[in-house]
Parts: sequence; C-alpha cells; structure tokens
Amino acid sequence: MDLLDSVKGTMKVPILACLAATSFASALEVHEWGTFTVLSGANGAPVSWYQPGQDLAALPDFVGKAGNFKSGIARVRMETPVIYFYADKPQHVSVSATFKEGAISETFPFIATPISLAGIPATWSGTLHAPDDVEALALIPEENNPDPHEPYTAARNVPDAWIFKSDLEKDPFKQNQALAPQAEKFIFYRGAGNSTLPLHVMLDTDHTITVNNYTQEPTEGIALSVSDGMAAWKVIPAKNDSSTASTLKLDSTPRPVSEVEEELATHWVSALTEKGLTPDEASAMVATWRATWFREPGTRVLSIVPRAHVDAILPLEITPKPEKIERVFVSRHEIISDEKTRKLAAILTSDTALEAELASLELGRFSNGAVDIAAAWVKSEMIRRFHVMSPAPSASNATSAR
Repeated sequence: MDLLDSVKGTMKVPILACLAATSFASALEVHEWGTFTVLSGANGAPVSWYQPGQDLAALPDFVGKAGNFKSGIARVRMETPVIYFYADKPQHVSVSATFKEGAISETFPFIATPISLAGIPATWSGTLHAPDDVEALALIPEENNPDPHEPYTAARNVPDAWIFKSDLEKDPFKQNQALAPQAEKFIFYRGAGNSTLPLHVMLDTDHTITVNNYTQEPTEGIALSVSDGMAAWKVIPAKNDSSTASTLKLDSTPRPVSEVEEELATHWVSALTEKGLTPDEASAMVATWRATWFREPGTRVLSIVPRAHVDAILPLEITPKPEKIERVFVSRHEIISDEKTRKLAAILTSDTALEAELASLELGRFSNGAVDIAAAWVKSEMIRRFHVMSPAPSASNATSAR
C-alpha cells in the first residue's frame, strides 16, 4: 500500500503523522479547494450573467448568506471553496480571504459583518480541535436533509481534518444577538465577481474546441459535452506556450453519461491529488461537483487554475503562518454554442410560445446568461443586415456632404 492509499484508507492516523514519514510534517498545514465558473458564447468572451435564487445550489439553513449578491450579475461564480486544517495540537488561528474583484456572499462559520462588498476580506478567528474531539464534534450542525452530493455535505467526508470552532459571539444577522458556538470541519465560503481567468475557450461550428492559455504554466484539464443523457470528453493537450492554442474535437459517438461520469470522477480524483490535495479531499471535491461537472447538459472545459493565479485573485492570509498551504481550484468554462444561440434567438423572437423547444436546449442554470448571449447575437445580426440592405452613398451625396 502506498502513502496515498494509507492516507485515504485510515481514520486512525492523522495526516500529519502520515506526512511525517516523508519529511513534510508541520505544526500547521492548510489545504483548500474551490471552483470558478464562467459563461461565454462560442467566441469565448465571458458574459456577465445572473442566476435566479431557485437556480443556486442549495445550502444548509445554517450557512450565513449576505443578501442576494451570489445570484447577482457577475462574470465569475466562486463556488464552494473550503479550507481544511491539519495541526499537531489545538491552537488558535485567524484566516482572511479576499476576492479581489468580487464579493464573498455566503460563509460558515459566520463572519463578523453580513454586508458583502467587492474586495473586502472575509475574516474568521477561532480554535482548532482534533478530529475526534467529542465536544467540538457535538457543535457541528446537522443538516435537515443531508445529501452526499449536495454542495456542502460531501466536504465533510475528510476524516483527518481538524475542527474549526469560531470565536464569534454575536450574530451579525440578528442585530448582534448572542450567537451559539459554531464549528465545522472546514471554513466554507463562496461569492461572485469579475476576475479574469487564464484560459480563453472557443467553440467552432464543427464542435472543435480551441483553448488559449494566457499563462506560462501548462493547461491541465478536459473538454466535455453532455446532451440527452449522452456524453463525450477528451483531455486537453497540455501547453505552456501562450502563443499557441490547444485544439481538440470531441468524439462524434458519445456514450451514456453514467458510464462517462465514473471515468471522469476517477480522472479528477487523480488530477486533484497530484496537485496537492489528499485523496479524501479530492474525493470530497469530486463528490461535491460530479452532478454539475459531469451530468449537467452543456459543453464545458474544466481545468486546474495555476496556483499563482489563485493567489493573485483570491489572497489568503492565515495566522500563525502555516508551514504548507495547498490551494487547488478548478475553472469551469461553460460555452453556449452558436447553434444553441441561434435556436434560442428564434424561439424568443417567435410569435408562438415554444416551451418544449426551449426546454430541449437544456440550458439549466445558465438560461439567463444564454438569453443575454442570444440577444447580443440578434443585435449583431440586425446591424449586419442593416448594412447589407443600406445602399452605399453615391458620389454626389458624398461630395455634397463635404
């Protein structure tokens, strides 16, 4: 059994004890994962989009929600970052996360202010308790309807993670009334903003996907298309030369989503582990997102965001300074094809209600953004047709104009 298997397969040996065997032991180690989601038309230009509240991934009632900003208009959804702690003894820690061009909208444990403003850090202060601390475990809130694939529950399936107990004593959502102790196996937060991600993804009419990488680090990811319960995917050829693009064409004979999903889950657990997450953490991240990453209809590119880019757009400060911090974020580039854009435009400009045709596009939570893309396409098409139909100015008119 190798080291990774031993870490994944046991709850009896803390992660720091396992890492000690390979000289990576530290007094405090921190691991984080999360997702950045962007939406674009086939030309790859990100659009500002919003999600109605009913389209947001459900969160437990106990999570602190700062208004409706998470569903507001933004280019980037920062979805479900979680921060895990591993220590050699109970200790006090302070954490600060700042979404440089965005706002942090939901957290657990709570932060001191419920008002979410762009570029304002979210801060937490509390104590770390061992994974088997009975008193700390009793403070972790129960969910009314726990679902192993709901975007919160799965993150708890990391046995070696230490428990963070918040110091916050006043409830920011209830006029600073006394707040019951809050504890969790991680710090959770998410938000929305307008950061720029390092990839530009385009989709041609022949379903060729072109990926431009604007960093000097290799692209690591996959392209996936899901429709009518069938899916096809390919690994993106790794390139670290920003002057050239990676191109690929997905298989024209897709397979059942259930079959492809298992392949993708295995692929991503391995990829995330190689980037620094423990196998338990990688499995928890994949379990959190497999329904939307792998089963949600649409065409997308999933890639690992270079660590330097994560640190630049989402600075993280922790006191005392950890001996090691791993931050593994995935970018999701969701693409609305030209074919879908034209069909959506035709449906929405028709004099006839075409609900069935609209449903057949399988736009899901990206519907509102897709409408904006279709509207922009209609406008550009109207301008093109206007110039085609407008007569060129005659020479005499041009002379008189002068």
